[in-house]
Amino acid sequence: MSSSFSSSSTTSSTEERELSLISKLSLRLALAQTPAQLQPLLTAYLAPLLLKLASGHASVRQKTREACLSVARVLRGEPGTSVQLPLPRLLGQFREFSSSSSSSAGGGECQDLRDEVRRFDLVFIAVGLGRWRAQGGGKEEEAVREERELVGSLLALPRPLPQSLSTSTSDGAGETMTTTGSVEAYGGGGGGGGVQVRIREELMTLDTRLYIQGFYFLLRILPKWAASFPERGSKEDLELKTTLNLSPRETSFLARWLSKLLLADSQAFATPKKLTNQDSNTDAETEILPALPGLTAAERSIFATWAATKRESTKSAAEFEALITQTKIAVAKFLFTAVFADEERFLPAVIMGADDTNLGLFRVADTMFKQCDFDLESERAVEELFELYFGRGGGAVNMNGGVDGEKMEVVADTDKQQRQVEVMETQRSLPAKPKLRIRILGLLAKSKRATMNTQAIVKMIDQQFVDKVTDFGLEATKLRTALFNFLNWASRVASEVDVLAIAPQALEGYREYIMHQGWPNPDEVTGKPLSRPELEMRGNAYESIGIWAARMHVAPDLDPPGIGQEVAKMQLVSFLFTSLRCDASSPGIQVSIESALGRVLNRLSTLMDESMTSELRTLLTNQINTEVGDVNNEDGYKTVRSTKFAAVRFANRCLPFSDCQARWMDLLAIGAGSVGQRQELVEEGTKGLDPYWRSALNGLQTTVDALTFPIFEELVEYFFGGANGEKMIREPQQEYRFALPHAVAFCRNVLVREALLSAGLPVSAESDWEKKLDALVATDDNVRSTVRNHLRKAVWSPLMTLLDAALIGMSLDLGRCPEFATEIGSLVPDHVIGGMLDRVTIIKPTSVSNNLAIQLPAARLLGIFMSHPDYTKLDRDEFIRGALTKIHGWRDAVGQDVNRIRGHLLCVTFILSRQAMRRTLPTEEDIISEFVKLVLELIVEARDVALRNAAHISLGQLMLCLSRTTLTQLDLQPESVMEQLLKDSKKEQESAVVALGRFIRGISGDQKLSGTTQQALKNLYTLHEIKRPELQFAIGEALSIAAAGWHSKATIAEFDLDIARPAQSVDEFMLEQMLDKIIDDCKNTKPSLKKASAIWLLCLIQYVGDEKCVKSRLRQCQAAFASLLSSKDEIVQETGSRGLGLVYEMGDKNLKDDLVRDLVASFTGSNAKLGGTVTSETELFDAGALPTGDGSVTTYKDIVSLAAEMGDPSLVYRFMNLASNNAIWTSRSAFGRFGLGNVLADSAYLAENKSFYPKLYRYRFDPNPNVQKSMNDIWNALVKDSNAVIEQNFGLIIEDLLKSIVTGKEWRVRQASCAAIADIIQGRDVEKYEQYLSEIWTKAFMVLDDIKETVRVAAMNLCRTLTNLLIRNLEVGEGATKRAQKMLDNAMPFLLRQLESGAAKEVQEYAIKTLLKVIKKSPPKALQPYAPIIVESLIKSLTSLEPEAINYVHMNVEKYGLTTEKLDSLRVSGVSSSPAIQAIERCLESLDEQGMPEAMKRLEASFRTVIGLPSKVGLSSVLVTLTVQHDIKFRPYADRFAQQLRKHLFDRNETITNSYCLALAYMMRIATLKEVEETSRFVKNLYFASDETGHRHVAGEIVHAVSKVAPVRFMTFASVFLPFAFIGRHDIDVQAREPFRKAWEENVGGSRAVSLYFMDIIALAQNIDSPKWDIKHTIASAIANLIVSLDSAVDGNYTPQQAAAIWPLLEKALGGKTWDGKEAVVDAFPKFFKKAQTLWESTGDHVEKVALREAKRTNPAYRSHSITALGEIAQIRESLELAEKVLTAMEDIVKEWSETSKDRMEIDAGEATLDSEAKSDASLDQILSAVIACCFKAVPVPNGEGAQSDTLRMLITILERSLPIGSRLSYMATYEGIKTFFAKFTESSLHQENNMVVRGAMTITADARRVKSIKDLAALLLPVSPNDGQRRLPRYLPENSSTEAVRMARAQALLAYASCPFPDVQEKERTSMAVAAWLDNERSGPVRDVLHKAHASLSKQKEDRP
Repeated sequence: MSSSFSSSSTTSSTEERELSLISKLSLRLALAQTPAQLQPLLTAYLAPLLLKLASGHASVRQKTREACLSVARVLRGEPGTSVQLPLPRLLGQFREFSSSSSSSAGGGECQDLRDEVRRFDLVFIAVGLGRWRAQGGGKEEEAVREERELVGSLLALPRPLPQSLSTSTSDGAGETMTTTGSVEAYGGGGGGGGVQVRIREELMTLDTRLYIQGFYFLLRILPKWAASFPERGSKEDLELKTTLNLSPRETSFLARWLSKLLLADSQAFATPKKLTNQDSNTDAETEILPALPGLTAAERSIFATWAATKRESTKSAAEFEALITQTKIAVAKFLFTAVFADEERFLPAVIMGADDTNLGLFRVADTMFKQCDFDLESERAVEELFELYFGRGGGAVNMNGGVDGEKMEVVADTDKQQRQVEVMETQRSLPAKPKLRIRILGLLAKSKRATMNTQAIVKMIDQQFVDKVTDFGLEATKLRTALFNFLNWASRVASEVDVLAIAPQALEGYREYIMHQGWPNPDEVTGKPLSRPELEMRGNAYESIGIWAARMHVAPDLDPPGIGQEVAKMQLVSFLFTSLRCDASSPGIQVSIESALGRVLNRLSTLMDESMTSELRTLLTNQINTEVGDVNNEDGYKTVRSTKFAAVRFANRCLPFSDCQARWMDLLAIGAGSVGQRQELVEEGTKGLDPYWRSALNGLQTTVDALTFPIFEELVEYFFGGANGEKMIREPQQEYRFALPHAVAFCRNVLVREALLSAGLPVSAESDWEKKLDALVATDDNVRSTVRNHLRKAVWSPLMTLLDAALIGMSLDLGRCPEFATEIGSLVPDHVIGGMLDRVTIIKPTSVSNNLAIQLPAARLLGIFMSHPDYTKLDRDEFIRGALTKIHGWRDAVGQDVNRIRGHLLCVTFILSRQAMRRTLPTEEDIISEFVKLVLELIVEARDVALRNAAHISLGQLMLCLSRTTLTQLDLQPESVMEQLLKDSKKEQESAVVALGRFIRGISGDQKLSGTTQQALKNLYTLHEIKRPELQFAIGEALSIAAAGWHSKATIAEFDLDIARPAQSVDEFMLEQMLDKIIDDCKNTKPSLKKASAIWLLCLIQYVGDEKCVKSRLRQCQAAFASLLSSKDEIVQETGSRGLGLVYEMGDKNLKDDLVRDLVASFTGSNAKLGGTVTSETELFDAGALPTGDGSVTTYKDIVSLAAEMGDPSLVYRFMNLASNNAIWTSRSAFGRFGLGNVLADSAYLAENKSFYPKLYRYRFDPNPNVQKSMNDIWNALVKDSNAVIEQNFGLIIEDLLKSIVTGKEWRVRQASCAAIADIIQGRDVEKYEQYLSEIWTKAFMVLDDIKETVRVAAMNLCRTLTNLLIRNLEVGEGATKRAQKMLDNAMPFLLRQLESGAAKEVQEYAIKTLLKVIKKSPPKALQPYAPIIVESLIKSLTSLEPEAINYVHMNVEKYGLTTEKLDSLRVSGVSSSPAIQAIERCLESLDEQGMPEAMKRLEASFRTVIGLPSKVGLSSVLVTLTVQHDIKFRPYADRFAQQLRKHLFDRNETITNSYCLALAYMMRIATLKEVEETSRFVKNLYFASDETGHRHVAGEIVHAVSKVAPVRFMTFASVFLPFAFIGRHDIDVQAREPFRKAWEENVGGSRAVSLYFMDIIALAQNIDSPKWDIKHTIASAIANLIVSLDSAVDGNYTPQQAAAIWPLLEKALGGKTWDGKEAVVDAFPKFFKKAQTLWESTGDHVEKVALREAKRTNPAYRSHSITALGEIAQIRESLELAEKVLTAMEDIVKEWSETSKDRMEIDAGEATLDSEAKSDASLDQILSAVIACCFKAVPVPNGEGAQSDTLRMLITILERSLPIGSRLSYMATYEGIKTFFAKFTESSLHQENNMVVRGAMTITADARRVKSIKDLAALLLPVSPNDGQRRLPRYLPENSSTEAVRMARAQALLAYASCPFPDVQEKERTSMAVAAWLDNERSGPVRDVLHKAHASLSKQKEDRP
């Protein structure tokens, strides 16, 4: 036929020939009756037939269409998949006729014909897909391949398609298919589950429709594929990709459409929207999914078609929803195959990750994100996320800045424009759901590229914040939180250009959102409080404002750019300040607003200009003046929170330091903070007044030129003038009172700075700036002169104002105002004082106040003022006279009067002394004499300490200021005065010491020292015994004044007048004598004298060092100070150090060089000349440092004596060496005290000595902080470029440090070396120290075990530094840098050595911690070389890492209420969660195929080396991880490890064994089938061959573990494992039985499973011949359970094979002695025999023998069961012969028990045997009840035969013998037997031909013996008494039993008897009477019911009787 289509005929036309061929084909199709006939026709001719649609003849085309319709009708008649269409040929033909690939000419008409062919091809392709069934030649693999190839062919894209299928336009001919309403189908193949073809998609090409059909087919086939998807990365996975053969463009296209499916939820599929003809412009109704986020209308229509067919094929909504879910999960798994690249599955993973309704999808997505490499910096990924977020056509912004769907080209053609509109409508889609948008924002917040799409970000802000979209509950909060996070991310990583594009809109959006919530107080604006999530969002908005503002390089502005410069630039700051002040939404909102203000502050401080400064100043002033509760006049908002702190911060950072108003704000802050106890406000205000903090906060240098200070005059005017002055000075209240001292101090500091600056003496703004100014003014005469000169030229008014403010502060006792008032008063020129003399009225009350602290400064000021030439003499004299009068009354004064006298005393002192200095002292000597007399009198006689101290001060001032002429005229009483002063001095009163020195100055003459002066000096020297160092400095000051008077620098601050310094000479003789004595005393061995002399010498050089006699003795002073450096007293060391510094400063060049040489020599440890000499009395050690039993070694003499006593002279050298080291270090600690650092720093000697650098660098890290400071000073002075010097001398330094770190004898050296190495390697390229890195690691860990704790700490810090350096380098570039690799190569081998070398425990622990950190940060590639040994080492170390306390607890578990198992469980949990296990897993991930052999080799070796539970459990855990997570790599090694596990399976610790069992079970998942079989044999052998019960338990654990973790393999070998589990679940040991039971029950559905594995169980049961009793009994129990299970599983009888297989095993199980559990075997015996009828003939007799044998066994517990089994077998056999045997046996048993019972009755057992008797009675009753039941079952139904009557008689006899000794169970058995007997008798009688019941009459045909037996049996129910004829039971049967159950059984037996057709009429009547009598006495309702039935039955028989 096919050849006929291609042949030509010369006799017929082409048209006729084609019509003929089509007609013949139609006929053949019509004649085909079966699918077998139809299939070859369609395969051969369907595709050629469709070609005729392209014929040039219209008739042929029409005929072809008719033929196609006939084919469709034929297909409708063949539902299902019975007929397949030639899909490959149809697909090839469809693509061959594609317009794009056609090269034939013919124009539009030819194209139309080709399209016609393609349309019909498409129709039949759709039909064929619905009928598809893979053939595969009968092979499953080939069928799967055929199916996959078809899918690949369907989804191929022959030409580029638009991004969305719905955007494709019509074919090349321009034809458009019917609109979205029409439906036309050509036989959609009903039963095949296929999708009917609906040619209905608008604006779609034929290629698009084919693709849609292929997509439908893929969705249909995917759920089937999902069950067999290969493992990721496997060979099969790659084969799937190859088979589908899709190009990257096609897989990308497919992935996008699969993601569209994932977007639609099941609810949408279940409830599609019905489109009317108005909606679709058609006459038909169609479906479309409701509007779904992310899907266009056309896409929803396509999915609706697919969903409709699925909905039709399901029966319920739940089933449909499950189908959709199943399809989605299949799609997810398909996307995770190798078919798709990571970038293609990214979008689906995002969608699935946001679907929390489908746990399966969520898990797949989670796995994708963990295992796939999603590039969030990819432009494609970012665009997809933004498009999904906004939707298509909804404003999605592309990466080029264009907005999708925003514009459309306008064309002239109206139809074309309408078409464009329609296309645009089909392209539009809604934005993603909130959950998905939250997910998208979370991903965008990890992408830097996402921040480049500024327009999209701005649109996000508009949507969420500006446009005020409707909230949708909690999701709105989460969405905005996610947007906040993304915007914060963008603010951090976006470029400056992008930030400027986003920031204005972001700031505006945040503010709009806050305003939308209600601002500033939501409660007042909206009338309701904000919820907690809303409050969190509000806080986030505030914080985000600060974050974005901080990134802007222009002034942050709330308004978008381009609106003009007139907008105020402070709107943002003003908004935030107002929010901080008025936002009462929650207390916690303050933190967020302050955070925002802080960020804005950081940016604003660098952008301030003049206009902004002015506006900000106004804003801040308003804020700082506003109090809580005030209502702002400008905005009308009430203040709920103070903004002072924030305002002061802004003032300090943004306003210039020279701004007086800003400094005023600082003062107000200090005042407000002091009043309100807000310390942070005080601190901030104080920082604002400190230039150092100002520079530090603003990042400025602390040099003098870096900061502009306020102008003094302007500052004083602003602080103390105008309105501020009124508040500050005139009426200082509240905060102004606290601010006044700070204002005075700041003005004074500015004044002093200006003075120094004017003289070229700048003061840098250091941290102690004010203290430095204080020290300069107080101690430097040059500075004081400079200030005085400056003040003489300064304007008077500000000085007077400042002094006036200080006086006010002093009068109020505020801060340092008294001190500053005195200082300013002493420095200002006289004309300033002259203009303020009226202020004396302020000073006078203060000078005599009770506040003793301000009496002295007030008195000094009073002396300055009242001694002024312009002060009236009259007033001064009057004041002095009045004061003297009051002083005279000192003896009678008490309390406050004493304080006033003290004040008057000081006032008169300073007035007279200042007059003396001005040379205006009154000529009347009586006043001076009187006053001096009073002073001396007070010194000698006064007992009040304060008053006497004032007298000391007065005496000192007078002696210093009065002229020598005046002093000589006074009676000074030197002896008594000096005696009293010495006493007071020894009481450590400094005022007395100072007065003594000045008194010596006053009484000394111009000649050689007098005796009095000499004695006074000696008295002063004796004070060296006072231990307080401060007093010794006072003595030194006193000595300097005694010798030099006003020439001593100690008096600089004492000179407080604007006059020339008094002319006084220096007593050089006294000074020389002092120096010589003190220098000599510095060498004295007496500690107190040496210490005091050192301090005195230091004071003399400091105060009178300029004198000639001092300079001439500098070398002696140098030697003296140098000798002090070796002292053990730190103060002496400090003094020596400071003294050397002073000597160095004062000495010439030679002296300086000598000093430097000595210092360097001492410093480097060679030829030290500073240590001094050692004498016999030199103290080398502290007391107790070297104890000897009766004392301790301290001096050199002690060392010599001890060495002599011990006979070892070398001890002298050893002790001296120790003492030398001690002295050296002590000397070195003195380097940092005062001056040695400066000495070395100023020397040029060291600059050329490079060998000094290593030592100096190390000492910079000395443990002594003073040494550190000194060495840093030296280093900074010597080294101008520190980094360059270190680089040049790096090798020298590092080598010295590495040598010192371990060889240093002193712990200080080792500790300093650790710190120095840690410092020097940080921040340097690894190439610099790469050669030393290994040695650094080694020695660092060596010192970790140092004997000194501080050294160990330093070593630990060094190790941390090395670790952090390594980790930071690993973090850079994901550890792929060369530098990181080098560091890792050095560190890793060393760390691993520590684990293996048996280092100290602390060292090992830190090595492990370090190793874990390194592994966590290392990239997989870098870890590869070390992964094998790391895994091995960490596994071994798990045991050592376990706390030692665990071992103790393990040995004493009972003390802690634990068990060993529970403790081991906790230990296993600890191992599982250990960081070491996580590190091992990371190493395993890094292993590749090259690294696996080495790793597996080491892991295998670990079986022999690991010890302890943690390591062994860890090893098993690693094997499990390899199996689960790395199965592909590990598969080749699984067999080896399974063998190792079997070899090392057993351990003394059960937990370890169980963990190995679990690991072995996991091995089964990937092991070869051969190895699984070997393991099963091992387990069986372990169970059946081992003598240990524990081994059976282990076997069970293995089987159970395999069933749980390797279910596939378990079920593959079910015939091996399940029969074994069946046997094992009957083990007699509970622990061994339990795992088998679980394995069986978890994998078997019911009892019928035993029939499936019957022969396998029988095969295993052959082990019943085992010599081990446990195995025998186990198998016997299993056989019993097998029989019981088969009893319910097998409906009929056993097959011969089954019976033959079971019987030998059952016989063996029954054989032998009885044992616990054998009862179940004998119970199963009759069950087996009942269904094993095939054995009745061959083995029946033997079975009876076995049953009789078992019944005769005497075990009480077993006997009742065996007797019961015998009865059941007898009942089954129905043999009279067997019945007789059974009854005979039972009779023997009853006789036996009767005799036993009789014997027991005759023995007096006593109370001790009552319990045993009770048990015996119970056993007897059970056995008797079993005997009775057995007898009744064995006795056949009476039928008139004599033999039967004999057996019945035997039954009666047995009952008569057994019932008297029985009890309740016997009675129950008797009644049950009687009931059964009469029931069977009735049934038998009704079916016998010679029945005893005859209609109308009853005749007795049975023999007399039978009737007699029946009556006797009935007599057990209602016997007849021979005497009175009354009904009574035998004496051994209870007539009215108290047990209802017994009465019920008797009643039921009576009912059976009453229902029996027994002919004895008289017996029946008597029975009826007995029943009636029983009814009268019966109480139980159920029993009465039965009796009523019996009575009714008897009555009915009586009525029916003829």
